[in-house]
Amino acid sequence: MEEVTLVVRNSKEVTARELDEMHGIYRMIDPNMPDDHILINHIQTSQPVFHLFKLQGAISAFQAFTLFRVKTPFARKPLPVVYINLSYKRPEAGREVKDFARKSNLRFIKETFGSFWYTKRFVNVLQSYNPKLIQRLSDHFPLSYPSVVEPTPKEVVAFGKDLFRNKLLIDYADLDDALVKQYEYPQPSQITKRWASHYRSKDQRFNAWFQKHKIVVEAEGEVYLSGRAVFFIGYYDPVKLVGLKWRTLLGMRK
Repeated sequence: MEEVTLVVRNSKEVTARELDEMHGIYRMIDPNMPDDHILINHIQTSQPVFHLFKLQGAISAFQAFTLFRVKTPFARKPLPVVYINLSYKRPEAGREVKDFARKSNLRFIKETFGSFWYTKRFVNVLQSYNPKLIQRLSDHFPLSYPSVVEPTPKEVVAFGKDLFRNKLLIDYADLDDALVKQYEYPQPSQITKRWASHYRSKDQRFNAWFQKHKIVVEAEGEVYLSGRAVFFIGYYDPVKLVGLKWRTLLGMRK
């Protein structure tokens, strides 16, 4: 297996070639997005740090992070908020980048909070249209929103909307009270062939929730992404996490 090189760049250091490669990968996954989406809606707004996984000099996968420190509903004092801007790999990429997202997340968290990062409290935020991903993330945070079984608390909705509009500077869409980004593609993106392997959660409640909020749409035997997305908010607290693990073991978690 060929060796993958991780290159870390801030937004100002990203080259024109690297930006073109990232846009190309993004549009392979989501052809409805404009050619300059990463530049306009990420680099020029939240100015992320990019983790570029390169194989023979070309990007095979990439992830991007922005760090804020703001007041949240989860603590009296401001907390670090890690926003995962982007996370994509080439559709044809092989085992060499199989766990790139997990490795990238862990490296950024360690670099941000130190070797004892697991003793720190922080908030993790991202956008996604993938029920499987959101289900997996929900299992790792003692508090995570939106919930598939109950409404999101008003104070968490207010926090999400403020972050969405005033920190991430997203002005091309609105965030509703269910933490769903209200955006519609010109043409829905068909994912029928990848639905079972890449998107469908083992927990049917998540699939049903995504369909209820019209993030995932089924019509005439085909499965589509509408353009809407979940604005996921996860609160990491080592003390609460211990309680979560016990509740999960005892089958008490919703």
